[in-house]
Amino acid sequence: MTGILTKKQYRASSSKWRKTILLRRKKSLRRFIPPTRLYSGKALTAMLAQYRLVYVKPLRGSHGDGIMRIERIGSRYLLHHGTAIKRGLTLEKLLRVVRKRTGRRPYLMQRGIAMLRHRGRIFDLRVVAQLDRSRSWQITGMLARVAKQGRAVTNGAQGASIHPVDSVLAAYAGSASRARTRATLHRFCLSAALELRRNFPFLTELGFDIALDSKLHPWVLEVNVRPEAIPFTRLPDKTMYRRILRYRRINRRG
Repeated sequence: MTGILTKKQYRASSSKWRKTILLRRKKSLRRFIPPTRLYSGKALTAMLAQYRLVYVKPLRGSHGDGIMRIERIGSRYLLHHGTAIKRGLTLEKLLRVVRKRTGRRPYLMQRGIAMLRHRGRIFDLRVVAQLDRSRSWQITGMLARVAKQGRAVTNGAQGASIHPVDSVLAAYAGSASRARTRATLHRFCLSAALELRRNFPFLTELGFDIALDSKLHPWVLEVNVRPEAIPFTRLPDKTMYRRILRYRRINRRG
């Protein structure tokens, strides 16, 4: 069960491109947003010349559906889509394959982040922010999503496993460093939530998907306007799950 938005409200706020533009225009948030462009063959060629790793994503969508991971290896390219991997593609062949898979749907492209790994599999963080009774934003949940072996995305619908944040960060940072990372995530997500609500005043909860690089710098991969609470039931401690539902009931009562 997710936050209730009307179809019109969801349509207005679900565009990944529009949310990216809104967050990037605020200087204090910009350094957490990877370079992002609308998809075209020409723009993809330019991004691959600049970055070794690029993700191509539907402008709207969920559960990781349709996401393509493209890696430049020398003068050739690797394309990872779902469980399918195509290696050794020339640029011309890559562009043909991507064009066929995007069809007429609008897509965007995002500079890929070299994500940290847990037991050899990439992971990211899901951070949930919700309005409280006083209409102030609060961080109500945070977990780690570890991709299924062979997958390029961390969505639960594609087999990701759920873990407490500290359990996946322990290999990269001590307790003090983990606390600093959490504090940075809290500040960013609360500030980003304020900015998005200024433009979409009907929003009462948000789910931030965040990758960490080797320096533990956060990079926002996506912002969900209807974040699911179910992943939090898969944590040993159900405190965050119960808190998310409690805040959701508060907001439904208005």
